Amino acid sequence: MRGSVRQLLVDEVRLGQLCNDCDTSSLRQRLETAAELARQLGPHSASGARSRLERLGCSIRVLASGIEASIGHAALLATLDRKGGVAMSGDERILLAILTEIARRKRGARLVISNVSTSQPSTDPKLLALAAKAHRARDDLFTAPEPGADRHAARLARLAYLATDITKAILEGTQPSTLTSRALLKMPSLPLAWADQRKALGFD
Repeated sequence: MRGSVRQLLVDEVRLGQLCNDCDTSSLRQRLETAAELARQLGPHSASGARSRLERLGCSIRVLASGIEASIGHAALLATLDRKGGVAMSGDERILLAILTEIARRKRGARLVISNVSTSQPSTDPKLLALAAKAHRARDDLFTAPEPGADRHAARLARLAYLATDITKAILEGTQPSTLTSRALLKMPSLPLAWADQRKALGFD
């Protein structure tokens, strides 16, 4: 269920269709809030995912043909507007994709829940931690009594200057599979130009 909600929250096209009552500025704000909520519902997220799903009015029905999951439309918009989504009776439902299959066994059939998508975004905790360390290292270098004394910190600090879209992809878990914390640390040099960074890190 959580993965299905995350898939909706990172689908900007579908969210745009669901948020057709707002202007461009409001839509952008809703999309940013949706991306933040998707990170909070990630596989490595801290506790609290259940309460967030409840605010969205999540509902699951087990049918003979599979599983039907949905969230409330008004509850979603209220959450994206940071009004604390509330499940309401009569709220229009948004159906979510949950792939299932019927597995036949000698003692009857069993419903098996499959992954929503093999390409579903998944944040890399090591890569996120490295990005955080990079920004701390940059701040430390600016206050260091002897600039350049800590070569390791200097090497980390350069990673704080990644292109904004690359940083966003890391936060959302949509970076190329080849972009790992190990690969990023082992790069001999990080290009300063964002276009060159995208090419070097597999975004182009």
